[in-house]
Amino acid sequence: MRSIWGDVATRPVLLWEAARTAWAFRSRRGLLPSRALIRWRLATAYGSPDASPRPGDARAFLMWRRAVRQSARRSA
Repeated sequence: MRSIWGDVATRPVLLWEAARTAWAFRSRRGLLPSRALIRWRLATAYGSPDASPRPGDARAFLMWRRAVRQSARRSA
């Protein structure tokens, strides 16, 4: 089974989106996202804060986030 980052690394356009997402999710006190945010995101997406996302889910989320950002840029 491929890792989440291995799945994203095969699509260079998603590497940039992964970097943007990491920056957007960072905590106010550092460069890494807070554990509370990660646990909340996992709970809302999978029903459990202890869930592990599948690689395809991470890719789909990054593709969705990129499409939303591009759509907003076009409509502005």
